[in-house]
Amino acid sequence: MVRILTIGLLVLASFSSFSQQTARDTIALDKKHPLTDWFTESKYALFLHWGLYSQYSNQWKGKTLYGIGEWIMYLAQADIREYEAAAKLF
Repeated sequence: MVRILTIGLLVLASFSSFSQQTARDTIALDKKHPLTDWFTESKYALFLHWGLYSQYSNQWKGKTLYGIGEWIMYLAQADIREYEAAAKLF
């Protein structure tokens, strides 16, 4: 059973890796944009990662929390209902 699950996870992981596009692939689709050459030559890239936690800036109910932003609910020991209500603002 463990062997089957492991093989299944490896197959799923390989599918997701083939489906990802790089910034260079995306830019190659839009050669008419004037900044395409600059972007490619300068090797500039920007990764934006945000979620519900990003609106708090490590602050929960006036308390500054230190650690990874994605863990704010855990670090603040926030009630799930309060955190769910905050999702409506996101």
